Amino acid sequence: MTIQWNKELDTGVRSIDLQHRELFALVNELATLHATGYDTEALNEVLPQLNTFVRFHFSEEETLMHMLVAEDDFEQQHLAQHREFTAHIEWLQKDRNRQNDTAIVEALVHYLHDWLPEHFTTTDRELGQRLLNQHSAFSAH
Repeated sequence: MTIQWNKELDTGVRSIDLQHRELFALVNELATLHATGYDTEALNEVLPQLNTFVRFHFSEEETLMHMLVAEDDFEQQHLAQHREFTAHIEWLQKDRNRQNDTAIVEALVHYLHDWLPEHFTTTDRELGQRLLNQHSAFSAH
């Protein structure tokens, strides 16, 4: 189950969109390894790359969020979503002691397939719009 990029996922902020595409590439690599029976390799090789990139990406987004002048709790909600995501991935990793690698990779791929597009088209798109509205330095692709 690979995940395909489409224009609906664009936030309008080039740096965020490029990072989102990289996340999709890593998810697709996990899905491909899972589909071909290489679940242990997916967990040992791709998952650490995904974790590292997610931490980098979330840090980048959070830096951009700090640039916003907001009169609501958007930033806190966005940060909470990032923390929830990170905690879920860590929980799946720790589950390796209780489940086989195939079950874990399958759960991980499904979670990523659902969570990422939803987050991109809602919360991250709103972040993009707020950045574009408040800072002329950000421009659409």
